[in-house]
Amino acid sequence: AFCGGGDVIFSVLTPGTRLRPHCGPSNARLTCHMGIKVPKTLEQGCRMRVAAEEPRGWQEGKCVVFDDSFEHEVIYDEAKSHESYPGDRVVLLANFWHPDFTFKNDPDWRTKSDELMASVGVETLPKTSMMKVE
Repeated sequence: AFCGGGDVIFSVLTPGTRLRPHCGPSNARLTCHMGIKVPKTLEQGCRMRVAAEEPRGWQEGKCVVFDDSFEHEVIYDEAKSHESYPGDRVVLLANFWHPDFTFKNDPDWRTKSDELMASVGVETLPKTSMMKVE
């Protein structure tokens, strides 16, 4: 679902996965990770680093909000074995407009944003189904 210049997805990581350092497209949005399923053994083994901050893990039912235009990465070090498989890490990931972003309600900017998102394969809601918020 299109949500303020981004999307809402479930992000699933299996043991031994690493998302290499990368940056989001713009600081016009913020990213929220809410822990859905975080195996207890992941307190040190599965973590996310944003910019120069100390890497941190997730907690079920808790949110971490960050500006993904800063370099960030995710590492799940746990070995995947049949005897001690710790399970997958699942978070709900949502992108939304940064509260300081002043152009989010500008129709011209929205059109350009919709075109940009379409160019990378993100389908936006039809204009007729979007509600005006005042």
